Amino acid sequence: MKKIKSYFLLLYMIFFLIGCNQSSSVPNRSEIVDPVSKTEDSIVANETSQGLNFKTSLDRLQGIWKGKKDLNQSIPYRIQFDKKVLDILCIEGICDEEGNDNSVLELSFLGFLNSSVDEILKKKDLYDSQSLLNDGSVMVRLLKNDILLDESFSFDSFFYTTKLTSSYMYDDELYNESSFIKIDALPKEIFVKLKQRSKLDKIDYLKDFKIKEQSKKIKVTTDKTFFHNEMSETSKRKAFLVKEDIAYMEDVNDDWVKVYYDGKIVSGGYVKRSDVEILK
Repeated sequence: MKKIKSYFLLLYMIFFLIGCNQSSSVPNRSEIVDPVSKTEDSIVANETSQGLNFKTSLDRLQGIWKGKKDLNQSIPYRIQFDKKVLDILCIEGICDEEGNDNSVLELSFLGFLNSSVDEILKKKDLYDSQSLLNDGSVMVRLLKNDILLDESFSFDSFFYTTKLTSSYMYDDELYNESSFIKIDALPKEIFVKLKQRSKLDKIDYLKDFKIKEQSKKIKVTTDKTFFHNEMSETSKRKAFLVKEDIAYMEDVNDDWVKVYYDGKIVSGGYVKRSDVEILK
């Protein structure tokens, strides 16, 4: 019996020593490093650090931008043409064209100054739109009676994203910046709203900010293409566009394009992708 116990004890010691030897040759799971992922992480870190030092300019901020919803679900839009800025805020996400005027418009100028922040604030009454530069050390927004400091974040031309600030989005405790993404064209309801406000405010917003020129457009290539309420054949409407008509493009996928046409009335919906040419 003692021999059997000794035999099993000897086997246990042998297997224990073998196990220790194997475990010492295999790194701890937390220490295992995938060389590919390590390289990718380094690239991301490097790009991030470079991005922080990247100076943007007005040339790269031209166009139509949509911001993230704030805590009240309000959606900001920004249109930049030259130094002129038009900020549009759809309060609680409402900016429809049916008379519910829940939008706010603000005009300003955006540009750069090569002075310290303290110096800019001390001399803010001396600056006008002609003082603003195409690029520089500090991005500022000029309003009628004030000057706001806008942070100059890196601009990523691949994803067409940047960060701009808006006076509407400030909240000292909760949130002090809005992240914007460049879009192809204003939503139809915002376009209609601007046409309505142009008459009311006696300012031609579409013309002054070159909104039509800055919007992506499509041209109809078939004799006739019908509007659809949804991306489906069953939602076909009676309204249609004809060959050579130009419309503004909100969105596109493989089979459908969301557009609106500025005629006697502004009409919009989905049309077949095969019926149109996307203009550059």
